[in-house]
Amino acid sequence: MQDIPKGEMVYIDSSIWIRHYSSDLQSRKECTNFLRSVELGKYRAFISTLVVDEVSYILLKQKAQELLDENRHYKIMDKLKKDKELFSQCWEIAQEHVYHVLAMKEKGVLRIISQMPELEMFSSTINKYQLFPRDATHLSLMQSMNISDIVTTDSDFDKIREITVWKP
Repeated sequence: MQDIPKGEMVYIDSSIWIRHYSSDLQSRKECTNFLRSVELGKYRAFISTLVVDEVSYILLKQKAQELLDENRHYKIMDKLKKDKELFSQCWEIAQEHVYHVLAMKEKGVLRIISQMPELEMFSSTINKYQLFPRDATHLSLMQSMNISDIVTTDSDFDKIREITVWKP
């Protein structure tokens, strides 16, 4: 990721944020360093509200999984829905992410795409590249904004010839 040209328009996938927040995932340091360079204004960085949604959901669920010592998705979600104290405790880490994103937005170093792609574009992206819906949403948004670089750990983007994939 150090080779990304300064000033380049880059879309930051949720996987980069997740690695940044996770103490046990490989490449955490590189993802954190990349986000620091974004904070310094090295790139013209973009995310979508879907990225914020994905990261918040994963952080919320991971914290609940840790506190409950439970791996089954339906059990975790059931407890989160029923236990307000647990939910509040778990939401704290996700809320920190939201605050982080908002601070970067306020600083002017991160732009947040709040619209969703046109359904025709979304559908054709899924059909053309055989992507899952969330990845197709990210790619469609990138294409609609003329962003050709993505920073991600997701190998599903590797097959898209029209974009440059940067990985930690």
